[in-house]
Amino acid sequence: MVAVDKAGKPTAIPKLILKTDKEKKRNKEALERRKLRLKFS
Repeated sequence: MVAVDKAGKPTAIPKLILKTDKEKKRNKEALERRKLRLKFS
């Protein structure tokens, strides 16, 4: 997927800001799940 502006042109989006330890933990776990999915697909 690509973010687009009102004119329909691709646009940059802000990076994800992980503030709490819980957010950081969940993000790390999600990245590991993604890595496994890509490995076995």
